[in-house]
Amino acid sequence: MSVSKLPSKLGKEPLVDVVFEMRFLPSTMASVVLPGMFMKQLGLKGGEKAIERLPLYDMPAEVRRREHGMRYQPLLRIHWDNYVLIISDHSVGVACKIPYRGWSEFRQKIMDVVAVIKESEVAVSVERIALKYVDLIPGSSVGEQLNRLNVSVEIGKHKLKNESFNLRMEIPGDHALHVVAIGAPAGVRARDSSSERKGAIVDVDSLSPVRFENWERLSESLPDMLDNLHAENKAMFFECLKSETIEYLEPSYE
Repeated sequence: MSVSKLPSKLGKEPLVDVVFEMRFLPSTMASVVLPGMFMKQLGLKGGEKAIERLPLYDMPAEVRRREHGMRYQPLLRIHWDNYVLIISDHSVGVACKIPYRGWSEFRQKIMDVVAVIKESEVAVSVERIALKYVDLIPGSSVGEQLNRLNVSVEIGKHKLKNESFNLRMEIPGDHALHVVAIGAPAGVRARDSSSERKGAIVDVDSLSPVRFENWERLSESLPDMLDNLHAENKAMFFECLKSETIEYLEPSYE
């Protein structure tokens, strides 16, 4: 299925998580330099009390440097109004709190955060940027959830109908590599609610390598890079849904 026109908004919002990430080669430990810069430049309040240390933060820095897999593991979280900053030794993420405020606001928040990273001089070069959207497509059973997805799976003589499943594919796009993960059954519980939403997870993580020449060139090209990344991620998500599912989600178009 090809979606010729993408909705600007869904009445039955399936979104459960949104995260932007920038990975870079640091000149020093980003987890040491950036928290103070963010607190000052973004006008965050609460001082040290606003910074949440994650378990890996207490691991010796030398150990984290030796283990390649730990470079991008979150060390700190900082709550910033409707967003959360996620800091590792080699990356910074910006996560949206649900409900999502829309791409225009999120894009500006990303630009604000990247401006602080640039000013801090902690990033010698940027390796890649990524944009991840996670949605939960509702359904009372795995069969109903699967029937709402544009997915068909056969193994030997067996066709997936009502069994638990987890699928992962890497799909190249014009501006990014899209890592698409789909699975059911799944459940999501909001922070302020005891009830659990059930459905099929559609996770689209769009990864874009960055040709870094200098920060000025990157600052000029970043807005278009973000828009391209967002557009491809959004199109990939709707490609995962059947047309009747899109209608079920109550789309509106600009």
